[in-house]
Amino acid sequence: MDALEERLLRELRRGGQLTADDLANRIQARHWVELSTALSQLASKGYVTVIGPLGRASTRYKVHPQGVAALGRAP
Repeated sequence: MDALEERLLRELRRGGQLTADDLANRIQARHWVELSTALSQLASKGYVTVIGPLGRASTRYKVHPQGVAALGRAP
């Protein structure tokens, strides 16, 4: 897991269900492509649950228990 993915998981764990736009604001993301790619990777690993179509500012995400467990293993 890279640093951006870890930051996103931590924000989701703290904030509950957040939109991609909310996450971008919380981590002050400047590059939508990197943010979208990281969220897609987290979803493909089963670390987040996606509510709505991927790649949109209004897509909602929430951390999955598997993502919380991955944070516990992160260095």
